[in-house]
Parts: sequence; structure tokens; C-alpha cells
Amino acid sequence: MKTSIVLLTFNQLSYTKLCIDSIRKYTDEGTYEIIVVDNHSTDGTVEWLKEQKDIRAVFNNENLGFPKGCNQGIKIAQGDSILLLNNDVIVTPNWLSNLSTCLYSAEDIGAVGAVTNSCSNYQTIPIPYKTIAEIVPFAQKNNISNSALWEERSRLIGFCLLIKREVVEKIGLLDEQFSPGNFEDDDYCYRIRKAGYRLMLCKDAFIHHFGSASFSKNRQEFGDILSVNRKKFIDKWGFDPWSPVYTDPNFLYPIEDSISWQTSITTEKTGSPMVKESQPAADPQKICFITVVNDEKVYEKALAHIRQLNIPQGYHVEILCIKNAKSMTMGYNRAIRDSNAKYKVYLHQDVFILNRNLIKDFLMIFEKYPDIGLMGMAGAKTIPSSGIWWESSHRYGQVFDSHTGKMTLLRFNQVENEYEKVKAIDGLMMITQYDVPWREDLFDGWHFYDTSQSMEFERAGYEVVIPKQTNPWCIHDCGIVNVENGYEKYRNVFLAEYMKE
Repeated sequence: MKTSIVLLTFNQLSYTKLCIDSIRKYTDEGTYEIIVVDNHSTDGTVEWLKEQKDIRAVFNNENLGFPKGCNQGIKIAQGDSILLLNNDVIVTPNWLSNLSTCLYSAEDIGAVGAVTNSCSNYQTIPIPYKTIAEIVPFAQKNNISNSALWEERSRLIGFCLLIKREVVEKIGLLDEQFSPGNFEDDDYCYRIRKAGYRLMLCKDAFIHHFGSASFSKNRQEFGDILSVNRKKFIDKWGFDPWSPVYTDPNFLYPIEDSISWQTSITTEKTGSPMVKESQPAADPQKICFITVVNDEKVYEKALAHIRQLNIPQGYHVEILCIKNAKSMTMGYNRAIRDSNAKYKVYLHQDVFILNRNLIKDFLMIFEKYPDIGLMGMAGAKTIPSSGIWWESSHRYGQVFDSHTGKMTLLRFNQVENEYEKVKAIDGLMMITQYDVPWREDLFDGWHFYDTSQSMEFERAGYEVVIPKQTNPWCIHDCGIVNVENGYEKYRNVFLAEYMKE
């Protein structure tokens, strides 16, 4: 097996010499070829490369950028695998053999990456060394092949990306619209996964990375390119590569899978009654995800996250999309009529679930504590005289949220035990194990239906809780909340109905 190592150079000869010297020292002879594509260097790099007998070089008359340059190298590569490697790295003992071991450990692994000292995407590990001379001794202790140190990832950074040739032949070259660079690796990783392959991060393969040597001289230009290419990625794929969802190393962002899902689309009709008096027997092995939808593009993203969830053995999932509902309560009551699922997850169309074990986690609590009827991601133990739960000083839970116009982590008081009993929860995601009718007789709009439902569950004798979340279970990409469409009206309705309680 041979690996074609493709490097790009644009000046920075000192880095290039360190990189290639380390490849020669710490890579088994006969297992690799070095291909260097030079983007019109003027610092002596061209002359130096021409003197090297073990390097296949391509010399460009202009700087073509990273994607185009890499494609030039890939086109002439002869290896069974192709390694895209930055020239500002120092490789270490066992680096390539460990990467290759992981890459070929399973047919569905398409690409692997290394860990380092300087990188985004959670690909760094703590380092004790302070000098170049200390890199190799550290790496020798780290680079011991160990499959327990391989992690599946949603993306890998292109500073060191080892790819099977069959993957390149199947999905093609890097997308050159991302020239001169940035997001071409995000794009390529997403394409690899869409083709049915997995990406793995090898924590048993450490190399040193100086970091962004070619871009560091002009930070303003770098920032402008970053912004432009980020938009190109969003336009191409329909989601933001900087979303906390996509950058979370534990979440595998939208890829169609083979799970069989039951999906229904219901059009809410006007004048619909509240929940029927006689309901079909609840199916204790069924979970229904319910969303009132008026923006199908946003909902597609939420749906992709739902379809990434792990389903406990013996359970099955139904997805209910309700369109043209005049209010949340009308739509949700329609769901109670249409689904016999014992467990129902009511979530907004702009809620993206991060916790792939969401179902297992909430089932564990519900089954252990039958008095719990309603569960949410954020809420309050007390409701202030205003009726607005988030004005309480006793708030619990956490969620990624963009209600200020910027995505941030909202983290309230920590839930210390399995759950915290509260008075009200936010409607971004409300999970139930019993059906309690929603008060569409009072709340025929889009506000205070959630706080009302919290009170209705309490009236029915059930507890309302916030579960313990080590990390946020979801992201709520709501944007700035509209309080012009009846907010004050429904606040007063809520106070009139519930304030004595």
C-alpha cells in the first residue's frame, strides 16, 4: 500500500523543509510518495524543490489557491490513498502507519485525520513541550496504535486528511469554488459522508502544526475569504458550517440514514374541536415527534436532526408535521387526536436536537418516575407576577439559543440530580408521557401556550421537570422573538386564568 502525500507551497521555505525532512525521517520508506504543488513561490522554494530527487513537483505561474492546487496533486497521485497535508507541520513516528491502520480497519471508513497542538474542530490535545526538539519524544508516547482512541466525526480539518482512493474516485475532486481556501475541507467531508462513508479522528496519531502560515500575513484578507466561502457553503448545502450543531464533535450532522421512519403530514382545519373524548389506546413503544410547520426549509434541518437519533431497541418513531395550524394549541391537539404514541415530543420547527441519545435519556426518567408528565429543556421553579417564566430568579436548564440575534449558550442554574421540578417550561421542546389537552379555548395564538400547558399538567396531578443535561440537548435557532403578534394579550389571558395558582 502506498500513500500519495500532497503538499502545497507558497513561500515559507523554512516550514516546507521542516515538514519534508520529518516525512523522510518518520515514514517507512517505500510506503509513500511526495507530491508538491508550488503556487508561484518567490523565496527560493522553487529552486530548492528542483534539487530534491524524491519529490514530484508541479510549478504554477500564479497562486491558484488550496483547492485547485490540491486537485493538481490528486490528479497525478499514484497511491492507494491520498493524504492532503499542510506544509507547516512536523510529522512524527508512526503517524502515517497509525492513520492507515484506522483508514483500512473498515470498508465504510472513507477518511481519517490526526490530532495536533493547534487546530479547530476539537482536534487538539494538551501538549507539554515548548521546543521543536521535544515534539518527537512526546509523539512517541502518544502514537501507539489503539482503536479505542478512534472517534467518528462529522468533519475533519484538511491540515492532515488521509483519504481512500476509492472515495476520491467516487465523489470527485475538491470543489474549486472555495479557492483560494477555507471550507473546501468542510465541503469535502460532507460529501464523503453523503456518499456513505465515515470520518474518523485518530487520537493515536499526533503531528505538530504551526498553524495558518500561508494566511497569517494578511488577517483582513483571510477574514474576508472566510466570510465569502462560508456563504458559499451555506448556499450549497443549506446549513451553516459554524453552527454549534455542526461543530459539536459528538453530533453527526444531517446525513440520510437507513432507519425506517413513519412520517405524516397533517393540514389543520379551521373550527377543529379539542381532543376527542375517546382516544385510541396509547402505544407504550411509540414516540411521536410533533412540529407545527410554516417554513419547510427550516423544518428540513430539524427533521434531519431527528433522523440522527438513536432509537432504543423495541421502540419505533413517528414524525408528525402539522401545516396551516392557526395556533400552537390547535396544531398540538390535532397531534393528540392523530397519534396514539405514549411519548410525544412537541418541538419548534427551528429546534435542532444535539443529543443523539435523547429518546433513551427521557425514557429512563419517565419510566423511573411515573408522576412526571412533562419535561422541557429550560424553565423556572417560580412564575413571577408578570407571568413571564424567564424573569424568574430560579431558572434551570440550558440550550443554545439565538433570541438576541446571536447564537449563544443560555445556561441557567445547574440541575444537580436526575431532574429539577419546575413550575413552567419553555415551549421550544416539550416532552410528555401522558396526553393533557392544550388550552386552545384560551390560547389561539403563539404565546403562553407553553406556560399554560405546564400549569395544566400540574392541575392534572403530574410533575413538570427539567432533566439534567451534561451538555445542551438541543439548539433553538429562533432569532429575535416577535412580541407584536398578541404577546401582551395572551400574557393577560394567562394571568387571569392561572395567577391564583
